Amino acid sequence: DLTTIRQRATAAVAGLPARTRCLTEPEPLSAEISPALRQLRAELSGDRIPA
Repeated sequence: DLTTIRQRATAAVAGLPARTRCLTEPEPLSAEISPALRQLRAELSGDRIPA
C-alpha cells in the first residue's frame, strides 16, 4: 500500500538527523545512504529518479 510506504519513508527520513550525527566522518556507508535518501525524497515528492 503506497500510503503505508510513504508513512514509513517519512518516519525514516524524520529519524535520520539523530542517526546521521554518527556519520559525519567519511565512511563507506555514506555512499550507500546518500543515493537511498535521494530516492526516498524523490518518491515522497512524487518524482521518479532516472535509472
